[in-house]
Amino acid sequence: MATRVPVVTLLLLMLGASLGARTGFAAPAEGVDYRRLAAPVADTERDRVSVLVFFRYGCDVCASVAPALDTYARQRPADVDLVYVPVIANPQDVGPARLYYTLQALGLAERLQSRIYRDVLDPKLRLDLNDKAAVLAWAGRQPGLDPTAFAKTYESFGVEVKLKGAAREPVRHPGGSLPNVFVDGRYQLQPGSWPPLMTDGPEYVRFLELMNTVVGLARMAAR
Repeated sequence: MATRVPVVTLLLLMLGASLGARTGFAAPAEGVDYRRLAAPVADTERDRVSVLVFFRYGCDVCASVAPALDTYARQRPADVDLVYVPVIANPQDVGPARLYYTLQALGLAERLQSRIYRDVLDPKLRLDLNDKAAVLAWAGRQPGLDPTAFAKTYESFGVEVKLKGAAREPVRHPGGSLPNVFVDGRYQLQPGSWPPLMTDGPEYVRFLELMNTVVGLARMAAR
């Protein structure tokens, strides 16, 4: 008697074969490149796929993965929502998260993301994102950023609401090393899938295609 193979399993095999053929790497494997959550989390509306990226500006791995995520953001399918969530695990995380949500409200988060990582991680700069005066001075030096609008938004009610929401997210999503990426509340990427610091090359391509693979699996699982 023939054994019926689930549609999602067939999809994974087909996508994995394509990925391996194009990059020379092994196909994505559950438990290696990603894991399926035992209890899915409702992250988005029906007919949309969410990609949640938990990050911290002081995280050097987050900084190394940022270029790949920026590329994915530009290439992602129309039904995918890429959402960054700054981790708030202690009081020291509030300042960095406030900066992110301020820039997001001003439509500048994506453009200034790499610059923030640089200024926070560079030993000669070490920008302290919990020092309000230092952050305001930093904002005043950024081309295209209105210091008055920044200062007003920085202390706004809207940003406070975002901060409270971000503080609740770790409760809804299982922990892990940063960056911590969840696809549609069903899958969590594993740390071993992160590419090294580069903007091209086979490992970089593999990461982008891995994202497409897991998004495809999430789509099928939601049907």
